[in-house]
Amino acid sequence: MHKFLLFIIGSLLFATRINASGEFYTKYNVDYKFDSLGKSTIIQNISLTNKTTNYYAPRYELEITGENPQNISGRDSTGPLKIEVVPKDATTTILTLYFNDVIVGRDKTLSFSLQYQGKPALHNGQVWELSLPKISQTNIDEYNLNLIVPESFGRPAYLSPPPVSSETNTYRFTQDQLSQAGVVAAFGNFQSYSFRLTYRITGPSHIALPPDTAYQRVYFDSIVPPPDSVVIDPDGNWLALYQLKSGQTADIIVSGAANLLAEPLTSFNTPMANLNEYLKPTTYWQADAPQIQELAKKLRTPQAIYDYVVAILSYDYSRVSANPPPSRLGALAALANPTSAICTEFTDLFIAIARAAGIPTREINGFAYTNDPALRPVGLAADVLHAWPQYWDTNRRIWVNIDPTWAKTTGGVDFFNKLDFNHFTFVIHGLSDSLPPYPPQAKVSYTPYKEYPAQPLITKWDPPPFLIPFLPAKFSYHITNPNGQAVYYLPLALPPFGQTILATTFVSRQLLGLKPQSATIMAGETNVTYNIEARLYLPWQIFLAACVSFLIIIIVIATAKARSLYLQKRRGQDSLHR
Repeated sequence: MHKFLLFIIGSLLFATRINASGEFYTKYNVDYKFDSLGKSTIIQNISLTNKTTNYYAPRYELEITGENPQNISGRDSTGPLKIEVVPKDATTTILTLYFNDVIVGRDKTLSFSLQYQGKPALHNGQVWELSLPKISQTNIDEYNLNLIVPESFGRPAYLSPPPVSSETNTYRFTQDQLSQAGVVAAFGNFQSYSFRLTYRITGPSHIALPPDTAYQRVYFDSIVPPPDSVVIDPDGNWLALYQLKSGQTADIIVSGAANLLAEPLTSFNTPMANLNEYLKPTTYWQADAPQIQELAKKLRTPQAIYDYVVAILSYDYSRVSANPPPSRLGALAALANPTSAICTEFTDLFIAIARAAGIPTREINGFAYTNDPALRPVGLAADVLHAWPQYWDTNRRIWVNIDPTWAKTTGGVDFFNKLDFNHFTFVIHGLSDSLPPYPPQAKVSYTPYKEYPAQPLITKWDPPPFLIPFLPAKFSYHITNPNGQAVYYLPLALPPFGQTILATTFVSRQLLGLKPQSATIMAGETNVTYNIEARLYLPWQIFLAACVSFLIIIIVIATAKARSLYLQKRRGQDSLHR
């Protein structure tokens, strides 16, 4: 946080402290420049223009909070400035600059600059994260800020607030923007996390594994003990199934890595139920309640609903540390107790109003992670289980992540237009507002990027016992994914360690089956071909040969009989002639 204090001295007869906004027009052009190692250099170019003829500024005082400025220097038109540095407390430093030059007279301008090194950008995993303070002083007439980053940082994953303009790694922000909140930004194309999840199950059960979504790709190193099978539910969850005996208990440990993406994959084939299912009321999403219905009539868009929820609810930090953990309130209770909300209430209220407004919505349970206190909710741990909503964007045809909770707790950071790299999905709740459950224990941390080479799929054809020409025969194609990652070239996504069966119907056009033939299944954009084995034709060929042989025997017998009758007739005729 920056606070500017300007002391003005009477130019002729007396000393006076004057309000700078009344006597001077103050203008700031500030450059925040980061190098390839993340070190920051802040350059403030400041000008004070006299509005009257009687006053001048002999010094300038600047209060810096949270930056711990180093290598401080300044200069005006005549040379370097004398600067006093006084620590105010553990987080605040006061700088006093003494001017070399005196500018007296109406419309005369004193220009000077201040330079120092501030808080560095944080290199977390694959991402550079940084935060810049907001303007706390109100008597500034004009303020412009340029954020300058090296090309090696990569593309901006998110910038909040959005810059008014950008050009070649320079992003510009205005006074109006920075008076509301500081700048938070991340650069990079994706972030890599490692995870270790622990579950306890009893009897025949399933657990929800972190799934692939449009925002993340997940890779599993191990699932111990391994599941009997893995399937995808209508919400897109990956369910690992265990056929334990009744009363038998097992601890499941799941480890792996996830890459969280800067931009959602619009090509991701989102598994989901019918969109109308995401409009229905539930126990916690009371979309049919009159109070919710009235709000939905006024708040018709996701943005309007998001803004309302952020404005009306207050985060109750005492509930986060409560023991036992707090019970979930739901949307109506959140409206009745707006000062006692945590992430579930922010999420539930948004979903209920949105569903009542005809906007398909669902809940994400996952992990919120960051090392930078400026990028996470004030007062919360660096890594917490978290809930946030998604709404369906009909134009882009994707589920869009938003986070009204963090918008509230970070003091106005925009989590509607762009979510960050810190939201790792564990479980999707859409058809149900509480199932499947999320893992009770989770450890997540940044990790270097790792390649996961894919092993070939295990395939097996299940052909019919035999083929008959011109009659349809059904083939089954069994596919097993031995990888700890999903594959997507099939008609349906095949989750890690999952299985599927594809079916096709084949009609042989060859009567004798003497030429090689093949059956083909369309698997996404790939043709899966099975070469017809000769043995499948053998029963038909034996039958056909038997039929031909039988026909030949009949013909031979018939021919023999006919010849015998003919010979007998000739003998009879010969006897009469004698």
